[in-house]
Amino acid sequence: MPYTRFGLAKKLLEMGSSVVYVDADNGIQIIPNRGIYEKVKMKFQETFHYIPIGENERDGKTLHARETLANLARSKKNFQNVVFIYDGIGNLLPPNTNAMEDSSVQALYDDYLKIIRKKGATQIMILHEPKYNDTYKGSTRWQDNADECFKVENLSEISNFQNGKMLLTLNPSKKRYGTKSVAISLDLNTYDIEMLNFDIFGLNEKERLTLDYILEVLSENQELSQSDLIKKVKAKSCNSSDVLGVNSMIKLLKRQSGISVKRTETREKNNTIKYSLL
Repeated sequence: MPYTRFGLAKKLLEMGSSVVYVDADNGIQIIPNRGIYEKVKMKFQETFHYIPIGENERDGKTLHARETLANLARSKKNFQNVVFIYDGIGNLLPPNTNAMEDSSVQALYDDYLKIIRKKGATQIMILHEPKYNDTYKGSTRWQDNADECFKVENLSEISNFQNGKMLLTLNPSKKRYGTKSVAISLDLNTYDIEMLNFDIFGLNEKERLTLDYILEVLSENQELSQSDLIKKVKAKSCNSSDVLGVNSMIKLLKRQSGISVKRTETREKNNTIKYSLL
């Protein structure tokens, strides 16, 4: 959804960065119809630049992906404090190639993206995955060359989030710079982004269902050891595969400690861990 990318652009602009949005996914004919471009551009006229790839119906010009990237790479400008957002990065590859080919992806990095980065730019590349597919598909070079990779998920429906807002999570895969999972709220009218507590809002569907069972079991019992609690949760669910496995459930319980459950460690035999409702 372009709402997410324009919300990100607006947040970066508010933080003082200049943003160049290279749109190889939506096109100039779609964005104005949704009113997104105008709302962001009107507020940040000097620091927000939108570059649509393909035919620009406003002035009849056609911008090609390779030409756009080549111009940026050849530029004499210093791109410190400039953030480039490439929406639909796979569409910036040469004709007759695709996002699965290692050589094509690596050439895109070597010929353009690495050169732009050396000029001081921060680059955010959005690679679209097939709909209804949780598995990453594409050349591993996308991930190998990136400093960090985030999987973005829309949890608005499963969380019954507020009307007019989207609940999104960003989960890092590399975590080499101490990056952590985050949850954000995106207002679809103002495109404002609000940072949320990930341990409260960042639960996926299976985690939410498991937590519901945990709270239900604890409401029926004053206090339970960790092992007894897990057994009762497994027994309560109609299908054990619907809830988290033992190790994942232990991690969820730790994350929820002080939020929805109370965790105590006793100095009894084997240092028993017990849980109760807050």
